[in-house]
Amino acid sequence: MVVMAALILKFAPVFENEILIFCLIGAGAILAKKYLPWQYFFGNLILIALGTLIFYVFLMPDLIISSVFVKELVLNLISGALIFAFLNFLWQNK
Repeated sequence: MVVMAALILKFAPVFENEILIFCLIGAGAILAKKYLPWQYFFGNLILIALGTLIFYVFLMPDLIISSVFVKELVLNLISGALIFAFLNFLWQNK
């Protein structure tokens, strides 16, 4: 599923560095999710923040100290929380 999302984001004949890092972060988050001691909601937010940080560390380390990183981190956390809440709502009403 992670590779499919990466292909949808940017389809190219070869994997570029950004897509490869994205796939590795996604696969790592899926594996790490099982070992987090918190509720799924908080674990999800922590993995989103950690994934965003790792992505910037590998591909754009100069932007970590800028407001671009903070804005993207906040946007990722908000969108992740909304998607998690929506999917959780759908799952409970099933």
